[in-house]
Amino acid sequence: MSWFPDQYQTIAQYLKIKGIDSKTVTPQMLLGAEYSSGSGFAKIASQVPKSQQRSGGGGCGVDAGGASAVPQKQQGGCGI
Repeated sequence: MSWFPDQYQTIAQYLKIKGIDSKTVTPQMLLGAEYSSGSGFAKIASQVPKSQQRSGGGGCGVDAGGASAVPQKQQGGCGI
């Protein structure tokens, strides 16, 4: 399970677009500044068409939208 599945799906699309075999990307590279830092991911995301990027909910207590019948207690952090 990934902490940020949408981001890593976008990175996978980027690798595919660039013709980079994902098997050659080490975990250290993937988690490094080039791919996983804020600026590194922003650069990657700008090169992947929006139609190929996943967007959606996720953890960390961020509401993805919509009304809820029961008021939610605000969560701090990622609930860890």
